[in-house]
Amino acid sequence: MKQIALNFCIALAAIAFSSQTEAAEPIKVVCIGDSITYGARVKDREKNAYPAQLQDLLGPTHKVSNCGTSGIQMQNYLNRWADKITAIQPDIVTIKLGTNDTKSRDFTNPDNKEVFDKNYRDASLKLLDFLDGLKSKPKIYLCYPVPVFKPMGKINEKSIVEDIIPGLTAIAKEKNLPIIDLYKALAGKNNLVPDGVHPGAEGQTVLAKTIATALQEPQPEKKQRAPLYDFRNSDGTKSFKARLKSFDPATGKITAIKANGSLTSFNIDFLHPDDQKYVKEQK
Repeated sequence: MKQIALNFCIALAAIAFSSQTEAAEPIKVVCIGDSITYGARVKDREKNAYPAQLQDLLGPTHKVSNCGTSGIQMQNYLNRWADKITAIQPDIVTIKLGTNDTKSRDFTNPDNKEVFDKNYRDASLKLLDFLDGLKSKPKIYLCYPVPVFKPMGKINEKSIVEDIIPGLTAIAKEKNLPIIDLYKALAGKNNLVPDGVHPGAEGQTVLAKTIATALQEPQPEKKQRAPLYDFRNSDGTKSFKARLKSFDPATGKITAIKANGSLTSFNIDFLHPDDQKYVKEQK
């Protein structure tokens, strides 16, 4: 009888140890961002910045890391954080960058928009490529920046609305990434943004709840991207790698996405016969 009792206790201990072992690996969440993510100008930022509040909302099943730096932009983010994020190997990443990027938008120069949009897009794709290259293969969420209620230095609302949000929308559609609309979450709530740019503790609560809701919503399964294909001219000369996006048999028009993310269009008659066959087989 004693032996049975002893075996029962050992079994219970093994189950408890197994449960503890399974619970020992929380889901790792990295919050990429700027001073708003860092919690600048927020009282008790270690407790009230939205990544800290997100940790409280998600509980012990998650481990949230605040990877925000004041003044940082999309283009220089990796210089500061690449090594640390690699060490974390996150399972989930939220990206809230763009507010500081608006400083370089020159509205006095009509040609600047095209340059600005390209630079922001290129920097965004570079960051996404880095995250896609992590061993952990994190789920990535793009966040719209919060509204700017009062300009601060060169930070401005106009660029967020006309440049940053449309740019992120296009990238999210192209990469099939979910968007968390932090702009809408704080729209009209200037009372929660004391200096016009940085949300206070209550504003940070709104951001944390918005992000937590998005992370806990079931996400549609990510579509498998078409492979890069080496398209050739009809005579076999010149080639470029691209992913087939669409083909219209009626017109022969092909739309493809190049390796750098840009769109290109051409007619099927210009392709090598083997490549024409490849295109038709995909449909």
